[in-house]
Amino acid sequence: MISNRAKENHGVSIEIMIYQKNHALASRFALAARSFSHAASVPGWGG
Repeated sequence: MISNRAKENHGVSIEIMIYQKNHALASRFALAARSFSHAASVPGWGG
């Protein structure tokens, strides 16, 4: 039988994992958006 504290710690670590995954995804998206807007500001790139 798993104690409540162990269950809580497990839940927290899962939340941290999800947060880190989402954060990595968000920063990757921001990087892509920045490079896209930079490319769009270059003449001849669908501006």
